[in-house]
Amino acid sequence: MKKEWIIFSFCLVLSTSLYAATQTASAAKRQATTEESVYLSDLLKKQPYANLWKTTVWDKVPDQKDPKFSWLKDGGTTTPATTAKIGYETYHKIEGCKPHSCAGDDEVLVLMNNKKVMALQLYTQSKGNVTNGQKLEKMYGSPTTLEQRYFDAWKKNFGH
Repeated sequence: MKKEWIIFSFCLVLSTSLYAATQTASAAKRQATTEESVYLSDLLKKQPYANLWKTTVWDKVPDQKDPKFSWLKDGGTTTPATTAKIGYETYHKIEGCKPHSCAGDDEVLVLMNNKKVMALQLYTQSKGNVTNGQKLEKMYGSPTTLEQRYFDAWKKNFGH
């Protein structure tokens, strides 16, 4: 009976220790993620991201005064960046939308690192006060074939 009690106590202490360790690690990971959240607006305040965005996206906007495009200057409202590894390159992967209009009519998918920016704008074209619902696309930057495949897969799953 004493031997069984010792084994039971040991198992109880071990399982409690393991549980506490996993909870501590999980809490530390959540805290690190929260503290390290980076948004497109944060990146656009730093170099080389600011210059890359300006030359790759903003300078290529068809009509900078058109509300369909003007929100791109500052990157819109975005999710925190996650990491995407495509081939040998690692990117910040960011999803965004026109501020106060995140219902699916004006969106952008962004891949960006300190060497390259690619942004796929998804938008609907309105005629008067009516939106026809057809999504149009405008790619900013020059994705490789592999990066374009990534955008194609991302676009299919975006919003689901």
